[in-house]
Amino acid sequence: EQFVRLHQNHEETLVENEKKQKAEMNEVHNRLDRVKINLQRSEALTKVIGETILDTIITFDEEGYILSVNPAVENMFGYYPDELIGKNTMMLFQAEDESIKTKLSSIKGSMGKVIEIDALRKDNRSFPADIQIGKTIVENQLIFVCTIRDVTERKQMEKLKEQKFNYMEHIVEKRTMELVIANKELEKEIKERKKIADDLYLSQDRFQKIFESSPCLM
Repeated sequence: EQFVRLHQNHEETLVENEKKQKAEMNEVHNRLDRVKINLQRSEALTKVIGETILDTIITFDEEGYILSVNPAVENMFGYYPDELIGKNTMMLFQAEDESIKTKLSSIKGSMGKVIEIDALRKDNRSFPADIQIGKTIVENQLIFVCTIRDVTERKQMEKLKEQKFNYMEHIVEKRTMELVIANKELEKEIKERKKIADDLYLSQDRFQKIFESSPCLM
């Protein structure tokens, strides 16, 4: 009888443990399902943002080789996204006299900052761009994310404002010079009028003396 009771207790313990394990497994599965749903949602949102944003977004590895690029690159640079996969990021920027490696290091050194750079289209036409670089680690691989914005219109507006400012500055300088010249001419005229007035006064004084010294005929 004692053996039967021990056996029953053992069976009940096993059943209870099995229930707990099943409950824990269900909780784990539920968490995994929630994580999966959130991940799918994030991926879908990221995909939509990447496809609709006007900025070009590029991911590349430590050597600068492109891993992915969003569709905006076609309008901005004239490349289809597939044309750029595996190519070096620096082909999109004017390297000037710097080597690709030096230019890449320079850009990486501006991590988190917005910098101005001359970007290069497929037809070799350049345009001004703002770029910003961030980095992350995915599966133990360092990945760089580069956002590129065409600022041609902004630069044109800045140039137009500068031209207007220079024009206004020229008008002000011209008007100031005219006023300076007019002021000098006025000073000259005042001196001449003063001289004439002095001459008239002297003539009047001389005439008065001559008149007073002349014999009276009356």
